Amino acid sequence: DMTQMAKVTAWRDTGDIVAIEGEAAGSYLAVADKKTGKSRPALERFRRTFIWIKGGYVLVLDDVRSTQPAELSWLMQGGDVKALNETEGRYKLIKGAAGCEFQVVADVPFSAAVADSTADNRKQPLGWKQLQAKASGVRSARFVSVYDLWNRGSLSVSFAADGENKWTVSVKGNGVND
Repeated sequence: DMTQMAKVTAWRDTGDIVAIEGEAAGSYLAVADKKTGKSRPALERFRRTFIWIKGGYVLVLDDVRSTQPAELSWLMQGGDVKALNETEGRYKLIKGAAGCEFQVVADVPFSAAVADSTADNRKQPLGWKQLQAKASGVRSARFVSVYDLWNRGSLSVSFAADGENKWTVSVKGNGVND
């Protein structure tokens, strides 16, 4: 039932700040492949929030919860993905001459690697790269990422969980202290 796969849960436009939140756990049902023997549990929550700060940055909050311990993967893909500082979770999306630096952090340990993307167009690979951040053996993970679309430089994001459904997120950088 496509109406149960994902939905917008809230949005707000204040002029200089636009936020939209959605829930997509219905797109990640339990899967068991009889041929390969591989399986994955269903997600009970995949809440994603986009926050656009005019002339500043884009912030993405992902709250992912599984019905049982699993490998939870956070993916970002584009024409190319370059590691800038893996320890700090800093990368750059590149498409031709354009680029966008971003940082991703999480409330659980994760490993990250850049690999070939499986994205295709009518079974023809797009030739993209994909950042794969994976947290293994966990029931939940919160990922926060900030995107420097306006090339302000030196944007950093950090956060602390203030309970099961509350976060305090900080974005700092060149002219930014939010």
